[in-house]
Amino acid sequence: HRHEPIAVHPTFLPTPGASKMHRLREATLVDDPPEYYSPPQGVLAYTPRVRLDLARPSGVMGVEAHMVMMHEQLSQLRSAWVLAQKLGRVLVLPTLTCGLDRLWWEINGTIPGTDTPLPISPCPADLVLDLEVLMRNHGRDGRLVALREYSFLQNPRLPA
Repeated sequence: HRHEPIAVHPTFLPTPGASKMHRLREATLVDDPPEYYSPPQGVLAYTPRVRLDLARPSGVMGVEAHMVMMHEQLSQLRSAWVLAQKLGRVLVLPTLTCGLDRLWWEINGTIPGTDTPLPISPCPADLVLDLEVLMRNHGRDGRLVALREYSFLQNPRLPA
């Protein structure tokens, strides 16, 4: 028997505003206005190269391997961001892969009590990017930011 949710409250996020809205968008739970789904200048999307060989066979990640994995993905993201800006397009964030979760207390890679496998893919953007800073000059709801969530191209609200 399927139940429809009546409310969703994202918790345990690194920043209060932008992270919550972005997580909801990643889950395709935000009904943005039609112009959000049809940026007039178009979008730029890419698939990052991810070094999955850095993950240990047991699925456990070391901090050093996590940092190498993230650095390589963030280097690619920076290049895509510059290209999107030069072309005047909106950047669709890629599906990132994180070796570890980002929290403010010591953990063993994931939140205790969860069944999150390592590495984490798709990795929520707010585990890697400071969305508050990215959106600071573009409005708190994120509607004017020249980026979209990794699930944007699979969103059922996207025009055909």
